[in-house]
Amino acid sequence: MLLFRYNKSERPSAPYVVIEIAPAGRRRKPTRRRAKLDSGASLTVIPENLIKQWHIRPSGAVRVRAYNGYESMRPIYSVDIIIGSKRYLDIEVTTTQRRNILLGRDIMNGLRITLDGTQEVVEIHDKPFHQISPSLI
Repeated sequence: MLLFRYNKSERPSAPYVVIEIAPAGRRRKPTRRRAKLDSGASLTVIPENLIKQWHIRPSGAVRVRAYNGYESMRPIYSVDIIIGSKRYLDIEVTTTQRRNILLGRDIMNGLRITLDGTQEVVEIHDKPFHQISPSLI
């Protein structure tokens, strides 16, 4: 299990995890960055400055809708993301001018995550969870 503290500089404090990220398929040492968990984002969003630093080209475009309802076309890039023992290879992400990474449902749905708001701790469980009972679905 991996444990991460919430970022207390945000109000209210927010759940963040540490990830490793690199351009997809390149033999490059991944960059360690903090990523904010964003269950409202269907797609992971990374800072534009990482793309400029890596000198990679977009692999396409995607229509996105911001929290305020504004829609726009954004470039997509292929990256590799590592969280603990989990590797997500050739993941499509988009960019923004913000400084932090927003980890979207495209990654979070592959993880078992516990948010303990009272303790301000995020737990990422590496081991699979037991089968969910059909009566709970």
